[in-house]
Amino acid sequence: MSVLFSIITPTYNCGTKIQDTLDSVLSQSFGDFEYLIVDGCSNDQSLEIFENITDERVRFISEPDLGIYDAMNKGVRMARGRYLIFLGAGDYLCPDVLNQIRQIANGGKYGLIYGNVYWHDIIYAGEFSAERLAFDNICHQAIFYRRDVFEVVGHFDLKYKLLADWEMNLRCFGDERIDVLYVPMVVSVYEIGGISGNPDLQFQRDKNWLVWRNLGSIVLLKYHLKSLRRRFRDWRAQSENKVLGS
Repeated sequence: MSVLFSIITPTYNCGTKIQDTLDSVLSQSFGDFEYLIVDGCSNDQSLEIFENITDERVRFISEPDLGIYDAMNKGVRMARGRYLIFLGAGDYLCPDVLNQIRQIANGGKYGLIYGNVYWHDIIYAGEFSAERLAFDNICHQAIFYRRDVFEVVGHFDLKYKLLADWEMNLRCFGDERIDVLYVPMVVSVYEIGGISGNPDLQFQRDKNWLVWRNLGSIVLLKYHLKSLRRRFRDWRAQSENKVLGS
């Protein structure tokens, strides 16, 4: 049976912090959703939490995987919802957010609906243009993907171990078949820390090509010009600080 939302969480030895995420999902005022926990063979106390869940809207599997994005791709294939959102263990949905997105979704018109996250005591990050997406990513904890988007542009690319969601967003923003909508609301609270703060060297090596392929040569040119201006500004600031400190 289909539902409006599928909330998907990849896990591996996440301990008890999954409980806050679970509680934030199950306490939503709008109940037409499923919660999919895709675990990579944890061997800690999180499995006990999963096994004690009695809410029929929650499904979980625990089996070997190839990392976070492999688990997220499994969640996509399992999902029965019209819109999918991915939360990490320790993240949590803001109260009533599913009900608010339901009213905005307009019967599934939009392929990608995104808002903001609360992160490091700030609200991140506002509306994105294609040019801005070349510099910064939208947190996947703020994005509702219509399920058929993954049929249009494909699944998360496992080549990118830490930033496959950024590469996915570049594909979505660059595809004219996908209508994108920004809503000025906080969707979730994004847990500080974890592996997301580490560099994805393969993504960095491919980034120019990815921006060019998905967003075009003009956006790539603007990206490089703005990068040069940023580097010059940083260099000048460092030079001035050295003079003041001498």
